[in-house]
Amino acid sequence: RLIKLFNRRRLQKQIFQLTSQTIEQYKSNIQYDFVIAEGFLNTLKKRDKALIKICDLIQPGGFGIVTVDDRYGCFVECIKQITLKRICELMEINFHSQESFKIAKILFEREYLKLKTPRPIVTWWKDAIVSPYNTGKFLWTFMDIIDIITNNNCEFWASSPNWTSIDKYQWYKNTKTVDDRVFSLRKDFNNSILYFLTGINNEQNELNEYDNKLIKKISIFIDKAAEYTTSDNMSYTLSLPDDLIKLLRSQNNILFNSLSDDLENLFSNLSNNDPNNIIDTYLNTDILKSLWGNTMFFIAFKKNL
Repeated sequence: RLIKLFNRRRLQKQIFQLTSQTIEQYKSNIQYDFVIAEGFLNTLKKRDKALIKICDLIQPGGFGIVTVDDRYGCFVECIKQITLKRICELMEINFHSQESFKIAKILFEREYLKLKTPRPIVTWWKDAIVSPYNTGKFLWTFMDIIDIITNNNCEFWASSPNWTSIDKYQWYKNTKTVDDRVFSLRKDFNNSILYFLTGINNEQNELNEYDNKLIKKISIFIDKAAEYTTSDNMSYTLSLPDDLIKLLRSQNNILFNSLSDDLENLFSNLSNNDPNNIIDTYLNTDILKSLWGNTMFFIAFKKNL
């Protein structure tokens, strides 16, 4: 596939060497100007070690780019996973079956088609909804990546989507230390948590210590949701993290207010035993059904000299 891609763009002469080795197997005595690892690191058993290896493969002044399936960015997909799994549970349908996919189409297809993505909905259902690799332990966080690269002589450079303001209004002479940039980045991350969770653009608001504890509760909720959606024998016992609704309503934003109503109504019905009522409740949400969160980020970083 890689060769065909380069041939199609008439870049085949740019290929110096190809290998079928895994990143764990690959060894090199040289370092590179540019190293990219896209779409697989989070699924590795020793993913931290693999990212450290990528840092080692970059020469000083060179760049690395990785993707992260963000734990908080997958929150909305997590809600969709829970909803479909609960319906399948009540209907006694296998979560990975064609019957499950038919229900998924009822729940999600109309809004999914509005994304105008070339990715078929069946592929999204397999990869994002019923796959265990898009749950709990397989989900990194943005700051997990930052901590690892910083500890291995690399520095955050940029991300896509671009959400942080750490370099905003900075005169070139006022260069921050690496530690100062990480501190600012972590603060921005906490203040942008609702953007990560929902994908809704919102002015950053200072979060107090109380709200930072809520971020940890959301992470625990995502782990518990993973236990539920990946198990064949676990009954539904989930509830929203304490005070998440309060945080949404505190933003004085009509979209967040609507989302808080949607979540309260949905989770109230998920606790009942009527699958058709759950379907109707989800389809009648004002905003939840049209949200997709921020499931993937590209992170660029530079190897320090």
